[in-house]
Formats: sequence, C-alpha cells, structure tokens
Amino acid sequence: MAREMTGFRKGFVDDVDAVTPIISTLLLITIMLTIISAILYWSIPAMNRISWDTEFRTSMAGFEALDAALEDTVLGGVSGSTRSFRISVPQGNLLYYPNVARWYVSFTYDSGYDFEIADIADEYEEPDRITQFRVFIRPERPGDDNDFDLTIQWVNDTSTTSQTFDGLEFGDVITPSDPFFGDDSIRYVRFIVRDTATGSPIGEAYLIRLDRLEVKIPSEFGTARICSENGAIVRVYPGDSIINPPVMSYDSEEAELYMNVIPLDVQGIRVVGAGNWKITMRLRDMDFTRIDGAYHVRLRVMGEFRDAWERHLGFEYEDLEPAEDHPVSRTPGAEQDGFHLTRDGPVTLKIIRSTVLLDIRGV
Repeated sequence: MAREMTGFRKGFVDDVDAVTPIISTLLLITIMLTIISAILYWSIPAMNRISWDTEFRTSMAGFEALDAALEDTVLGGVSGSTRSFRISVPQGNLLYYPNVARWYVSFTYDSGYDFEIADIADEYEEPDRITQFRVFIRPERPGDDNDFDLTIQWVNDTSTTSQTFDGLEFGDVITPSDPFFGDDSIRYVRFIVRDTATGSPIGEAYLIRLDRLEVKIPSEFGTARICSENGAIVRVYPGDSIINPPVMSYDSEEAELYMNVIPLDVQGIRVVGAGNWKITMRLRDMDFTRIDGAYHVRLRVMGEFRDAWERHLGFEYEDLEPAEDHPVSRTPGAEQDGFHLTRDGPVTLKIIRSTVLLDIRGV
C-alpha cells in the first residue's frame, strides 16, 4: 500500500510539472492579449483621428489655394482672365450648391429718410418661396405725401426685366410677378424706391445671390465641412468661422465703404467624389455700382452661415462706434439681423459683383 501511494505521489508531481508551463503560457498569452486589446482600444481611434485631421488639413490647403486663386482672379479685374489650381479630396465629396445665400444692401439718397425691405430673410433653403414682402420708410409722412413707388428689377446674365408698383403706403404687402430667385440665372434683384408726388428717388436696395463650393469629410467624429462662400473660406470644424474674406473695407477718412460680392458658377457639375481635381477659374463679368451720396447703409447676410458672417463683420468693424471724432456707428440687430451704418455726412458706397466660372476636372 505504501508503495502504491508513493507511485501516486510521484505521478501527481510529474503531472503538475507538466501542466505548470502550459498554465504559465496561457497566462502570458492572456496578459499579452489584454495589453494588445488595450493598445488597440486607445490607439485605433487616435490613429483614425490623426488620419481624419490629415485629410481635413489636406482639403483645407486646397481651399486656401482656391481662395488665393479666386482673390487673384477677381482683383485682377480683367474679364476672361483665368487661374488654375489643384485640390485634393482624400475622402468625402466636393459639392456645388447654387443660390444658397444672399447679401442684402440698401441705402437712401436723403439723410432724412431710412427704409427697410422686410420679410425676405433666411429662406435660403428654398429661396423661390419668397413671393411677398413689405417696405417700411421712416419717418412716416402724413396723408398723400406718404405714398411711394417701387420698381423691382431682375438682373440675369444677359437681360433685365422689371415691374413697378405705384402709390404704395407704409408697410403694404407687395407681391411681385416672379419669385426673386426662382430662376438660377438671376444674379441679383434691384429695388428702387421713389416719392410718388415728386418722382425723386428715395433709395435703393440690392438682393444678391451667392453660391457655395464645399467639401464634406465624414468620420466617426462627425462631418467636417469646408466651404467657399463670397470669396471667403467658411470652416465648419469645430464651429463656424470665416477665414480671409476679401469682402469689405471701410476708409473712415475718405468715408468710403467698399464691398465685393462674388457669385460662383460651376457649369455642368454638382457633386464629385474623393480624388485629385483641377479647378480653372475664369472671370466672366463684373458689375460695378458707385453711389457718392449714400445714407443709412444697411447690410444683411442671409444664409446658413449668417451667424458666422455676423460675428466676423462685427469683430472686423467693431471700431465703427459712435464717437465725437468718429461719426460712424454700427448698430447690429435693428428690425432684422444685420448692420446699419449712419453718419453725419454721406458715405461713398462701392459694390462690385464679380461672377466667376469654375471648370472642375479630374487629374
């Protein structure tokens, strides 16, 4: 019996000696797998984020090249002049959206009057639905002297059509014969307000359509967007911000307000995918308006990036505050969102509309 127990103990020890390396190996493998899993758990999202940031920076560099080429094309001022550049879209799509934003500019010829066109704000998703609006002229005048006439002009690439409303009163609802931008060929709408009794002009307004070129980069972190709108880069990452817009300048000594409005026109293409693209820009035409005696200049930006534009313009022109030695004031948020410039004397207002054609081809 003792001999049998001795044999059992010996066999048990041999079994333990044989199993111990296996358990150690399995334990080591388990530890290694745990470490590898932890590394992958933390490193893969980090690597994906780095990859996404790289793609974003690549696309951003392309839009900076676009911005520089667009500025050169417009500031060159020669119809038919061209610039070419290349843009890489590592992931996502390059998209063109026509007629998605508008800039509104109005002014009066008489410092004693101010007027505002209401009910035309922020229908940027379906702008053809703007079918009614109102005009308010201040101060209101008594009796028949309060009447005014309004002419609307629709200006496209080759022609101008118009409609006139006579004998309107303060706040009348006006229904034009056509929507403002029901047709993509309409570049801007002009409003001319005249005194009914005298026929003299009170003021004018322009509603100018704008287009957008955009790249969307989707990821698990969200969708980054980089847009070109009115000669500026709009970066939607992590929040809306405006970069380098050659849009406005104000010379207080000369009392000149300069504004550049840049519609884009992409022929025959709306969406292209990831890849390398060559974009050729050509300045098709320029339309210049100069008003030497403009009072109560109003500016409103209407579109998806209105808030970003408002923040940018408010920051860039925050020095336009009322002061004894600086008679210009900027008052945000009057009747509707926007800016209202007033001063003791007139402002010289310059508006340049530069239509730029884009030809996009794969390389």
